[in-house]
Amino acid sequence: TAGGDQVNYRRASRLLFQAVLAAAKLTFFEQLEQFPWEMISLLSGHPVVRAHSLHMLHSLFKVHEKGIKNGHVVSTNPELGNYIVNPDQNLNSMEERIKMSLVPRTPKWKGIFGVKPTSQQFKNALKDYDIFL
Repeated sequence: TAGGDQVNYRRASRLLFQAVLAAAKLTFFEQLEQFPWEMISLLSGHPVVRAHSLHMLHSLFKVHEKGIKNGHVVSTNPELGNYIVNPDQNLNSMEERIKMSLVPRTPKWKGIFGVKPTSQQFKNALKDYDIFL
């Protein structure tokens, strides 16, 4: 009991399960971000979005709203991609592996390696390209 009220944990967990499946949007406190929440069996088979805030998620939705079909953004041009890799310059070996793999497979994509983008570069990458990594 908590404050005299009986807590029905089975019912509460079932309601939580239903709420999670309905929302499938994950926004965590910084301390919880490191865990692979998308991998828990409770969410298997359901689309999951990890976002820093509901505001950011809503903004992305509004930008892409017209291109969403059956719950997915339809990319009209898979060759129209952009990437920002290792902007903090602290993942050098990963940057090299990605560079060796990504550049030959996506020769028409634009992007930067090992450089922090300006706010305008970041905005353009999200707005002007069908795919962003």
